[in-house]
Amino acid sequence: MKNKLTSIATNYLPQVCWISLLLFPSPVILAQQAEVSAGEQVFQTYCAACHSIGAGRLVGPDLIGVHDKRTQPWLEQFVKSAQSLFDSGDADAAALFAEYSPMVMPNSAISDQQIGQVLLYIQSRSSGTADAGNVSPAPAAVSVAAAPPSMQAVARGADLFQGRDRFENSGPACNACHGVRDGTITSGGSLAVDLTSVYSRMGAAGLSAIIAQAPFPAMQVAYTGKPVTAGEIASLVAYFQSAEVNAQSSTNYGLGLLFSGLVGAAALFVLFPFIWRNRKKESVNQSIYDRQNRTE
Repeated sequence: MKNKLTSIATNYLPQVCWISLLLFPSPVILAQQAEVSAGEQVFQTYCAACHSIGAGRLVGPDLIGVHDKRTQPWLEQFVKSAQSLFDSGDADAAALFAEYSPMVMPNSAISDQQIGQVLLYIQSRSSGTADAGNVSPAPAAVSVAAAPPSMQAVARGADLFQGRDRFENSGPACNACHGVRDGTITSGGSLAVDLTSVYSRMGAAGLSAIIAQAPFPAMQVAYTGKPVTAGEIASLVAYFQSAEVNAQSSTNYGLGLLFSGLVGAAALFVLFPFIWRNRKKESVNQSIYDRQNRTE
């Protein structure tokens, strides 16, 4: 009897344990699943525009199996600030910058906790423990040729940037927050980064992906439910491609404005005495005083 019970326990206990784990997962497993789910949301919001997990290279590298190539601390630092890691002289960061130039990954707009969650999600997807069917593909980047864009596309992009031509879905004009050193248009605000050289830094694919699915919280709020269309993206990218050329050839008007102001001020000082030559040169009180003296 004892041997029979031992045989039953040996043969069936592992299956019972696995069934129990599936039906009643431990708090640790539940907590990890919640972290993976949160990481998926962060990835789709901030990362999917430029990266895939197993679908091939987009604007940036495919991230499947990235934990097999880099350590967790390195990945956390790179996501937080790739530029800082590059500036520190890190060889791996320098190699990535060289491979994906001119696209430079912007500093993270998410918290350290969210960075950990998204890395856990990437690791989970890489090991096949997450449901790959639930992952939405990243939006296709709008392709813009590297050749000089057409004047029509540049003109429309300039109008969209400064709000002369409204976006089809009523999104705000770019110059509400961004500026461009281009003397041919109304430059815009300084609430966000200057976009004069953004084309050379990010390239057409990078710009298209960022505009189509912005990873920055302020842009996400501004364009929620108001997406920029593919044609509008192409026009904006064409304008940014030409904006840097316009900025390089533009004239510095600082000294000219100063000189014009001085000349204008001098002219006013000369004209005022001539214009007011017949004005009274004494006070009204003096005339009253003199009249009173005469009557006495």
